[in-house]
Formats: sequence, structure tokens, C-alpha cells
Amino acid sequence: RRYSDHHVLFGFGDGEIQHVDMRVTTGIPGRTRDPYVQAIDAFDHQWQDDRFLVTGGNDFSLWKRDSSGAASLLGHSLRGTAQRVSTEPLVTHGAFTDDNQLLVTTSKGQLVLYSLDPPKESKR
Repeated sequence: RRYSDHHVLFGFGDGEIQHVDMRVTTGIPGRTRDPYVQAIDAFDHQWQDDRFLVTGGNDFSLWKRDSSGAASLLGHSLRGTAQRVSTEPLVTHGAFTDDNQLLVTTSKGQLVLYSLDPPKESKR
């Protein structure tokens, strides 16, 4: 998935993520393995906060890039552990919405909307 003029993310069937800067002609500057998505199918990018949604086999995960370009894992679905017990394969698909939410669907027919806004403090 190309997310800027010079940067591309590649996802692989073993959960590996590679970040490629197309201006660099030798080597791959960044690679990591997603601990939750067993086989990566797609990425979605949220420009304003520089977050990435990774979807595919068994789960989804949310990542954020900092100002230095390093990516860190923000979270994943809480149902991932329970799904691993199931013998049926699960595939997730998702996208960011315009109002700071994640819309995620699964091959089991689930449709879930996650808010990315921090919880509001209650006034007492």
C-alpha cells in the first residue's frame, strides 16, 4: 500500500510487514512481524494521525508512526484469543471512517464499529 510519494507498505502471508522507501535502492529499511494478523491481506492509512490498520487472517491490528517514522502497535481486537480456539479460518477487512472510527467486517458475518476517540472523562 503506497501511503506517500516515497513510502510503501507490503504485507505478507506470514504476518511480516515491510516498509520501503522508494528513494533507497538497496535493502529494506523497516520490517516487523504483526503479532496478531497471521496473514496480511490489506492496509488502510489514516493521514491526519498517521495510523495504519492491518487486516487479514485471524485478527486486525492498529499501528501508529511517530515523527521519526518508527511504527508501534496501538492495539488489536480483543476477540483474537478466543478466535484462535476456533477451527474455522477468520478473515478481517476494515477501513477508517471520516469520523475517527474503524469499521471492521469478518468472514463470519460480523460488522463492528470501533471508536478511536479517547474516552471522555466524566464530571462529578
